[in-house]
Amino acid sequence: KLPETRSGNFHKLRDTTLIECKSSQLSISAKAYAEGKFLRKDAEKIFVKSNRQIYDFVDYIEKHPDEIPELKGITDIFGLIICYVPLYYANSIYRIMFGKEIGAKPSKLVDCQFACISEFEDILGVAAKVSIIDLLKRKAKSVDSRAAEMGQFIEKIAGRPKLNRLLCAKTKDLLGWYPSEDGD
Repeated sequence: KLPETRSGNFHKLRDTTLIECKSSQLSISAKAYAEGKFLRKDAEKIFVKSNRQIYDFVDYIEKHPDEIPELKGITDIFGLIICYVPLYYANSIYRIMFGKEIGAKPSKLVDCQFACISEFEDILGVAAKVSIIDLLKRKAKSVDSRAAEMGQFIEKIAGRPKLNRLLCAKTKDLLGWYPSEDGD
């Protein structure tokens, strides 16, 4: 539900974010063997299906503007697809590999990005400073930022790299030293 003003009218929104959550992930064969045929099949299934769902919904909104009154007047829509585990290269090479299968992007859809659950948690952490819509606008501004993995982009926005916990634990095991969040 949209926030109401004192007069009882809804605020007019110009931009919105559609979030699609996927429970699908790469098969064990694709993860364990990293063979092209498994990776391509699984990635295509996840990438194409989720993008098509966003595209189809935005297309429906464009063709039936009175069906969902809260979305009437929206000019820019940003898609955010959340996967259980990382789907590496979903924001870059997959766009090239599977662009034809996805089809033409609806006019109101500015961009569609992938993030895994941990990256989405990072997005929410940054959202205190930068709204999700503003974050996605920044990411959509250039080819380089659109192609970046969400985690890398968030690290850049947050101003410091996120520590890799596994790497930190191995460093402690090997060297007896564990880096802290503030770089000490």
